[in-house]
Amino acid sequence: MNSDDESVATIHTDGYPYLDPLDRTLKCFRREAQTDGTYAWKIRASTYIFDVTDNGNETTIESEFVAYSPLQRLVSRKCRDAGGSDALVVATGDAAQLLKTQIDRTNSVKGDTGIDTSGTWDPCPSQTVRWERKMMAEAATDLTSAFNGFDLIETPVDVQTGKLAMLGATPRRGGQRIGIKLGYQAAPHNVKTFKGENHGTALANDLEGFGQTAQESDTIVSTQSDAASIGRYGTYEDIYTSPDAADQATLDQQTINQLAQRRGIVPVVQLGLQEGAARPPWVDEYGNQSWDIGDTIASLAVGKRVRGGMPYNGVAFRIQGFDLDIDEEGNETVSNLVVAPAGL
Repeated sequence: MNSDDESVATIHTDGYPYLDPLDRTLKCFRREAQTDGTYAWKIRASTYIFDVTDNGNETTIESEFVAYSPLQRLVSRKCRDAGGSDALVVATGDAAQLLKTQIDRTNSVKGDTGIDTSGTWDPCPSQTVRWERKMMAEAATDLTSAFNGFDLIETPVDVQTGKLAMLGATPRRGGQRIGIKLGYQAAPHNVKTFKGENHGTALANDLEGFGQTAQESDTIVSTQSDAASIGRYGTYEDIYTSPDAADQATLDQQTINQLAQRRGIVPVVQLGLQEGAARPPWVDEYGNQSWDIGDTIASLAVGKRVRGGMPYNGVAFRIQGFDLDIDEEGNETVSNLVVAPAGL
């Protein structure tokens, strides 16, 4: 947008421009069909503006910005115990509740992150953690990515309380969406570009996980291997270190998850779609549930010219991300999908 546009350059009452990093938030609304035939505005993004770039040439000056969900704030917040100390946090219980507790504590002790934890927190598997001056984003990654971990559900909100999103959790979000059928050099021929990354350098099928190592006597070990992978590729060993895992069960969960992700050549696929190949996300034109991140697509067909289609056909893929392009008339086009095997 033009840097001298009033929506960018106007000086607000706090003395800073309307567009300014960290001083401003962004809310995005979408006019969506309802099942009764009416339309309503639905908030689909509520974010902090983190980065602003001003670019000028001889005739024009433009400003671009990047906005992230309030979960980005967890990168710069530390885990704390009940007394507010970040030195050592030891906790056991429902893994999602462990994260909820940390967000509530940082909101209380260090100021609001913009995250409201009053969403729905479904029961999730138990974990035991031992965090020493641990950043919350890293802790959240550890908790969610453990074997039988959980998925976060972030819902943007339109309120004036400083909250931008309501957070909850569930063991696994999403479902199968039969309305998305994609094919590259195969029916229905609606994928324009295809990129499948298959990295053998990341393979590991014989893992030794190490947990709490504050003292040698405290060390716990989890040895995990996959016979089928070893039979096909040979043995590829690696060491996984989790100094925050304070009990055997938690270390086992984390090491098993590492093994599940690395025991095979796992394709991550980027698809450039033809217009109309995938209906817009969230709700369809009739107000019914459409699709979102976490859903599994019903069909991805890849022609035989791509190594016989073997690495991709017959694999259930889960949506990891997408690009939603919006033109000046408000028309939406899903231009790119990023998918990975649904079992991960």
